[in-house]
Formats: sequence, structure tokens, C-alpha cells
Amino acid sequence: MDYLRLLAWCKDLPQNAAQYLHADTWEELFDRGFVRENRSGTCFRSAVKALDVLNYTGFDYPQDKRTLSAGSVLSRRLELSELTLFLYSLRADVFLDSPTQYRPESLCFLPSFALRRKQAANILGGTRLAGFLYSPQTTFVPYFIRDGREGLYPHAEQAAFHGEYLSNKKPAAVVYTGKSDLDELIRTVHHAEQVNFRTKAVTFRDAMKDFSCPVCFVPLSEDGLRQLRIMCVPDYKIKLAKASLENEYRDSKYTWCDSYYMGEPLIIGVDFNLKGFEQALEYANGSRIHILVLDFQMDVLREYFLGKSVKIHSIKIREVEEILRLPKALRTPDFSPYQTKEGGFINTTDFKTHRKIGRPGD
Repeated sequence: MDYLRLLAWCKDLPQNAAQYLHADTWEELFDRGFVRENRSGTCFRSAVKALDVLNYTGFDYPQDKRTLSAGSVLSRRLELSELTLFLYSLRADVFLDSPTQYRPESLCFLPSFALRRKQAANILGGTRLAGFLYSPQTTFVPYFIRDGREGLYPHAEQAAFHGEYLSNKKPAAVVYTGKSDLDELIRTVHHAEQVNFRTKAVTFRDAMKDFSCPVCFVPLSEDGLRQLRIMCVPDYKIKLAKASLENEYRDSKYTWCDSYYMGEPLIIGVDFNLKGFEQALEYANGSRIHILVLDFQMDVLREYFLGKSVKIHSIKIREVEEILRLPKALRTPDFSPYQTKEGGFINTTDFKTHRKIGRPGD
């Protein structure tokens, strides 16, 4: 049922959707006519049969009247869909359509398309943010990084995600994502071409300077997923600092570092907040700083700070997960039968397959 809802909620899912889902279940939904490719074969859509099942169980997802086969609108929709799948793998509730549906004890994602679809409402205006990931302590604001000349207005973006309504009164942290490789993600941000000089829009690289909150780099990969899961644990930096330093741990008197190692500032850099790292180097006023990162971040950060007074340390992801008591598995599918509010179960054979459903030629 979650997979059927994801299809209807996102309207189009990218070709790589299977990597975020249980492969056999996804293939079975395709073979049984619940999933179909669009006419150009560039993405997946809900078949009428799937919408019938959803409506029967109380989920009202009307058939999408706008069929897209190519173009920038479809590209943006698929980017948001992939991000939604990514966060679904994080065990987040990705079906929010309002900030008020957020539950403090859970992890929830409000995609930007849910707000933009509402009639007579333009609460996001011309912002580029992809949504709001609500965790117990932080509201993460993801941005899907594309190639090419693109710009955004950081002050308008901040006005949106710092507002009490959309932020749920939590401090914000921007997340740059959209690439599966961390090094490629950083290079795409830092080597972006200049935006049209006739506007006041700036590149994602320049926007980092204007954002008054952390700007974290998280790749669209399993490593990135585990990184973000760690970042959602309350007080994870303090917990990791104490576990790493043991009896040597000391509270920091500064906001830009988390503790001290051999008398020098130590930063827990799991969030890969490059802006914060650079500011810490300035605040250290010539002193060496230490940064603790995850193992997959080590080489990238070492190259980034080559020649600088920075000592980089790494810790294995699984070791961090054990310290924070996170399960090894990210998300396991629920194979139990879906039960309706009335207490019954759904027999999908009651929903006939339509002729245009399935792969071309079926």
C-alpha cells in the first residue's frame, strides 16, 4: 500500500525507483498491472487499477490529468520524487501535506509539491527548497542540486524556512543533495557558472554565505541515508564527542566547536557542514582544529582542506550507529496484509486490469 501511495502521491517516479524499494515487491506490482511506464518510457506512473485500490481503502488520489513525457517540469517532478523515496527509506512519513500534521515523536517529510498543489495558496512563492524534513530537534530543508546555471534568492528562501509555521518552531539546517557521490555534489556546487547578472539570484555556492544556518552536504546514496539518519538523532554530536573522548571530554565554551582534543578545538563533522568548518578555521585564529567525520567523508574533506591547519579523523558508520543505538537495517518492508478501517482485508483480484496498464505490448 505504501508503494501504491508513493506512486499516486508523487505522480511520477524515476526509473531508478527500485533501488529505494523492495525489488521483488516493486516488480510484482509492475507485473500485476498496478504500475505502468509513461508513454516515453522515462518514468513510472500509477495505473487506474492502483488508484481504484487506493480509493477503495480511503485514500483519495485522483488520476493525474497532466501527462508529462519530457521537459523541465517533469525533470523537477522526478527530482522531488527521488528525494521523497530517499527519505521514505529513512523511515520518514513522507505523506504530509501540512506542517500541522507533524508529530513531535516521529520523523516526517513535507514535500514542497504538497504545498504548491493547494489551490489559491502560494506560500512558497518562487523558492527552490524541496520541502521540510522534521526531526525531533531540527527542521532540515533539502535542496536538489542540478548541473548548469541556476540561481536562487537566499533571503527569500530563509524567510520561508525560518517562519514559525513551516519550521514548526525548530532551528533550520539546509541540506544540499541530489548527487549520489559526495565529491561530485561538492564540485557541482562550487564550480557552478555565474547566474544571469541581470538578476539578484546567486549560485548555491554563494547562497551558502547568506544562509544563517548550517549548510550540510548529503549524497543520495546509502552512505548519505545513514549520515542523515545520524543527524536526526537528538544531541548526536554530544553523544559522539563523549563516546570518542571518554574521560577526556570537556564541554566547549564556543558554539563553533563541540569539545577539545589535545587542547585543540574538536568538531563533530558528521553533518558535513562545510560552511561551519570554514568558519571554525577562522575562529580558531591560527590554531589547529580537529574534525571527526564518517569514513566515506574522510578523503573528500582531506582534499578540500589540503594545506590548511586541519587534522581530520574518521569513524566508521556502523560504529556511530552502535553508539547511537540505531538499527543496522534502514527500512524493511511490511508484508502483512493491509487491513481496512472496517477490519477487513483487500483482495486485489477484485480489481480488473485495464488494457493500457503494464509494459508496452502487454
